[in-house]
Amino acid sequence: MVVGEPGIKIAKAKDGRFTFELEGLGVYDPTIGEIRAPSPDDIDFWFIDTNYNGEAFFTRHAYFNDADEPYD
Repeated sequence: MVVGEPGIKIAKAKDGRFTFELEGLGVYDPTIGEIRAPSPDDIDFWFIDTNYNGEAFFTRHAYFNDADEPYD
């Protein structure tokens, strides 16, 4: 499968910090030729590039959503 960009909602708090809410993720499934939209609960891991330049993505942070032990 090839994964596209996620749909996110960004909000700025009064203290200047930002929060991000994952609304969904479009996943193209070449076996059926369709885009699926799994729920955020179906995402096993996610990566952040804190210096993304619009061309190359380099993983700077990796998070794994594995029940009670996400870092094991």
